[in-house]
Amino acid sequence: AVVSTQSTGRQKALQQQEENIKMEKERQEADRKLEEEEKQREREEEEALNSIIVDKKPVKQASPPPPVVPEKTKQELERERREKLREEQRRQRQSMMPSIDMNMQAEIMRTFETSHHL
Repeated sequence: AVVSTQSTGRQKALQQQEENIKMEKERQEADRKLEEEEKQREREEEEALNSIIVDKKPVKQASPPPPVVPEKTKQELERERREKLREEQRRQRQSMMPSIDMNMQAEIMRTFETSHHL
């Protein structure tokens, strides 16, 4: 009786493993199909853009010059980068605040209990 339960357990494990492999293959196939569809859409978009560009003959017109936007100085860019970094660090510290190290908590409790039960 023990041997048959072991073999049925082994059979179930093998069936589960085969099912997992089958599911993984199906997932990979679906991913591959999605990737192919995406590539096909990109090709179609590229062809559409190329046909638009070919259809439009360059007409000599005086296009208005692009608006002059003052570039940020290196100091301004550096200041913005530092502000982003500070904000990121603040958020990280804030997210870490509520977490409790349960191992440390258990050690504190053990220390307290042993020191107060003397």
